[in-house]
Amino acid sequence: MSIERRLKTLHKDHTLETNDIFKWRYNAVGEFIVASHAYAYLWESISGKLHWVWEGWTGSHDTNDIRFYDFSIPYIDDEVIDRSFTLGTDRLTFDHAFSTGDGQLGITPAHSATVHIKLDPKTGQSEGYFETVFLGIHQSPRGEFYFERKIP
Repeated sequence: MSIERRLKTLHKDHTLETNDIFKWRYNAVGEFIVASHAYAYLWESISGKLHWVWEGWTGSHDTNDIRFYDFSIPYIDDEVIDRSFTLGTDRLTFDHAFSTGDGQLGITPAHSATVHIKLDPKTGQSEGYFETVFLGIHQSPRGEFYFERKIP
């Protein structure tokens, strides 16, 4: 995933109220951190390939405290998905973006990740859970998500 896509996401108009939930906690202890902004959508890459993307984050550029997690899987068709995906074997991507202190974003890919996704592409409803490991100073979140597409 590109940094340009993440930066575009961070600058979206966030006035729409939703019941979407993306939350995580570290090392399976403590209270969940609930994302202040969460989205699930179909994204077309520069190569023209479609991907399902889930993302959630807290913080802002103004306060220089962004914690951003996102993961994606390739779009195949409009059949219901209800299965686990593993980094390295299922074309799953999982990244952590964070404020670097100079107004920029740093991005770290997960060392390992497993995500269980239940998605109905026709309704846009999805839910599931994830478990990741990031090496170095990055904490390894476990979390849950629920998204419901709003149809105007």
